[in-house]
Amino acid sequence: MMALMMAIAGALIGGGLLLMVRGAMGPTASLPSFVEELHRPRATSLATPTSWVDNVLVNTAGQSAERHRADLDICERTPAKFAQDRLAWAAIGAVPGILVLGLSPTGIVSFIPPVVALLLLVVVAVAG
Repeated sequence: MMALMMAIAGALIGGGLLLMVRGAMGPTASLPSFVEELHRPRATSLATPTSWVDNVLVNTAGQSAERHRADLDICERTPAKFAQDRLAWAAIGAVPGILVLGLSPTGIVSFIPPVVALLLLVVVAVAG
């Protein structure tokens, strides 16, 4: 019960801080400027990879980047940036599992077996 109240209090504090930051940033752009942005010509992602890192990232993305070519063009992203973002999200998703695996031998997280933590790590990394 206490953890639930702490979670609610944290969410309210975070929401309040978000509203304060949002209010400090000033007004948003006008509707005509948004419409003008929609009709602006977009750069296409037909550029070839410039470095070996970009080449590896494009090969990592494989057919997924080709399927999303139109979406990448609208967002003005290259297939290399697309693959980089996907790998970053996979790494971020794996962090909780890595933490549980790291804390299991110390006894801090003794209620989760290491096999379950490893499975969780793999599943969340793939989902990321």
